[in-house]
Amino acid sequence: MRYRWFDTEEHEDEYGQPLSRAAHDPTLQPPPAEGLTKGGATGCVLAAGILLYGLVTWDTPLSLFSLSFLMYMLRPLVRQHGGAYGESLSHAMYGFSLAAGCGALLLAYL
Repeated sequence: MRYRWFDTEEHEDEYGQPLSRAAHDPTLQPPPAEGLTKGGATGCVLAAGILLYGLVTWDTPLSLFSLSFLMYMLRPLVRQHGGAYGESLSHAMYGFSLAAGCGALLLAYL
């Protein structure tokens, strides 16, 4: 935590709340880790389950939408473990997931 000092002697804001002298300095924080978080992993497992349900019940829009969500969530792993082509594969997965999601919404409403 770095501290900043006020230019003026106002110690309260316009609502009467005390102002803090501490400021968040992003250069002192470690960069966020690449990969999936707990919530992202849970979302992937849930999307895989919904994908299997959609395939078993022959529900094409549900299968396509869950596949697009699963591909969107797995992009950081492909970027990290894809080697020399990881970045371009990640971008291709992003484009396909957008197209599949829009196609799933179109199929659902037709």
